[in-house]
Amino acid sequence: MTTDQLELNVQRLGEIYCGIMDHVSDRLNSITEALAEVEANPDHPNNWRNAEFCYLQIRKCVEYVALALLAAHRANDYECETIENAYKADVIFSDLGKLNPHGFPLAIQIELNNEAPGHHHVAPSPTLSKRRMKRIYDDCAVHLHSGRLTDIINQTIPPYDLPRVATWRNELASMLSQHQVMLPHVGLVMVVTLKGPGFGNSSVIFGQAEGPFQIEGDAAVYNDVDC
Repeated sequence: MTTDQLELNVQRLGEIYCGIMDHVSDRLNSITEALAEVEANPDHPNNWRNAEFCYLQIRKCVEYVALALLAAHRANDYECETIENAYKADVIFSDLGKLNPHGFPLAIQIELNNEAPGHHHVAPSPTLSKRRMKRIYDDCAVHLHSGRLTDIINQTIPPYDLPRVATWRNELASMLSQHQVMLPHVGLVMVVTLKGPGFGNSSVIFGQAEGPFQIEGDAAVYNDVDC
């Protein structure tokens, strides 16, 4: 890939990735609103609607994250043809992990570098792991399907657990609020800020390597696009 091609891909990727993250932000906010309605009126007979809505939005948030990552890799010369039409988040996470073990979102904190205006330092912060996100994705399913006839007859379908949903929502929001995605094979790092409730848009800063580099814990040495 030439430098010009990379610049075009970066611009388009920023638009696509941030557009998907806007959807995630809106859904995370809708979960907060739905949970607040249940908390304000816990005995309402139709609270099941809010509960199922929340489980659905959690699962869709995970799916949107998977699709955003697929877009990031597809736009930057990663060979994603075999999963371009995939829609199951767990499958996308697993297959992308084989292409790029560093490509899962990592929660960060962006700190302004006062010594060099316009530059930023990124400090790692606690983050949601890929395994944990896949577990959340799987655990939503039981409340989004009718189950087996025996489950209905024996009443073995577990009850809604909205405090657990609230925890999932907060874990996702904490990870995505500010996160990075590493694309080492093309020497790029995406630093993404999720949009706030009801205003603005998500944004991304791209960092590019100026030469060969190595990622901590990885024996490989990567070359950026110009090397």
